[in-house]
Amino acid sequence: MKWARLAGLLKRARRSFSSGRAPAIFLGTLGALAAGCRSTAPATAGPQAPDQPPAGAPEWVGEPLSWDKLDAIERWLLDSAQAHDPLLELEARLELSEGRLEFARRDVGRGAPRDDAALGRLQLARRGFELVAADPRASPGQRARAQAGLDSIRTLLGGPPAGSVAVLPRSAWKAQAGRTREMEAVLGGWSKITVHHSARREDELPGGSLAATAATLQRIQRVHMDRGDPDHGWGDIGYHFLIDASGRILEGRELTWQGAHVGGVNNRQNIGVCVLGDFSRRAPAPPAMRSLERLLDDLRSRFRIPAARVYRHKDFKSTDCPGTSLSAWVERYRKAAGPGS
Repeated sequence: MKWARLAGLLKRARRSFSSGRAPAIFLGTLGALAAGCRSTAPATAGPQAPDQPPAGAPEWVGEPLSWDKLDAIERWLLDSAQAHDPLLELEARLELSEGRLEFARRDVGRGAPRDDAALGRLQLARRGFELVAADPRASPGQRARAQAGLDSIRTLLGGPPAGSVAVLPRSAWKAQAGRTREMEAVLGGWSKITVHHSARREDELPGGSLAATAATLQRIQRVHMDRGDPDHGWGDIGYHFLIDASGRILEGRELTWQGAHVGGVNNRQNIGVCVLGDFSRRAPAPPAMRSLERLLDDLRSRFRIPAARVYRHKDFKSTDCPGTSLSAWVERYRKAAGPGS
């Protein structure tokens, strides 16, 4: 096979990606290229020079899923990706993330426990999908695959099913990756929910942009993860969900992990929800309250948490959190649900 055909085949693949067509076209093109490169020369007497694969066809292209393939993709991304077409780099990240997700799905199918290693693989897969989804170079087809991967991870981990409550993912506010070795995996499911406020009036921006909310969440995460802060230094933002004044619900710490929002053993099986703002003297904006109610209803339904186990931060320690007005709302919410609900 003539290596000069490589440029033409890559151009065809790029056109396929740009039009949003199935990525199999791209993989088939490179797979055929790699296959043709391996053995097209006729047999001749004497030693032959080793056949070198083209720059556009890494060794992992077209290979069936295996741990060896994932290792090869990871090495290629570290050592060689920068010298190749950006679409191939994005394809590598997708295949690596999809492979990690598939192995985790097989573990769940066999009934294997979700140990730290499996949860770490899902965390890495999620980060890979987020990178592709946010990359402006990605084709529509690649973004669709990345979103499908994120939805699958959310379902696998017990996240909100599609169409229940709209939750913006961590990528929407450009969250730092959590330090998973410093967090504790949730065991035994979720049994309670605790409501907080961020205790800063400037965090409440009615009608504010997503960019402004993202900046607030980034600040909170930096504080929570600051190892130099004697009160924090956690592996990630402490809350699992945060709600802004416009009613946006944003994902904080993944539900894979116990939170860091009420202290010590009280964090176990306890979902942390924070409404942005200071509600010591005034109530949250109506859009935020509607979203808080929908989120609490959804979490309670999914995890079978009774209304009596929806708490305020002040129920666990000496604090005014979540403020006088929001505390009163939580009390009304519990009473409205009735005993035993």
